Amino acid sequence: MAALELFNLADENHSDEENIDPKPKRKILWVVKDFSNPLEGLSHEKVKEFFRFNVETLHELAVELTPALRRLTKRLSALPALMQVLIAIRFYTCGAYYHVIGSTGNLSKSSVCRSVHAVAQALTGLTR
Repeated sequence: MAALELFNLADENHSDEENIDPKPKRKILWVVKDFSNPLEGLSHEKVKEFFRFNVETLHELAVELTPALRRLTKRLSALPALMQVLIAIRFYTCGAYYHVIGSTGNLSKSSVCRSVHAVAQALTGLTR
C-alpha cells in the first residue's frame, strides 16, 4: 500500500485489488513550455527543491555564462543560456543519465550532453 501511495495510484473509493494499473504512473515534475522562460510554471520552493539553487542565483549564473554559451546555429532556435544552465545544474544535482534529464525537459540526449559540456567549459573558464 505504501508503494501505491508513493505513486499516487491508491484510490480511496476502491479496494486495493480493484482497478490498479499494473504500471506505476510517473509524476512529471517539470514541463518546459517556453524555453525563453523555463522556470515560469515552478514556484520558488519547487525550483529550490529541483535545482538546489534559488531563482535569482540561477538567473545570475545564466547571465554570467551567456557569452560563453551562445552558439552560432543555422537552426531557428538554439537553447538559451538559462535553459542550458538549468539542464547542467539538474544533471549535477541528481547525477542521472542524459536521457532522464532530457525527458523532463523534452530534449534529446545529445542536447543534454552538449549543454552539460558547454556549461562545464564555461564554468572552468570563469575560474581562470
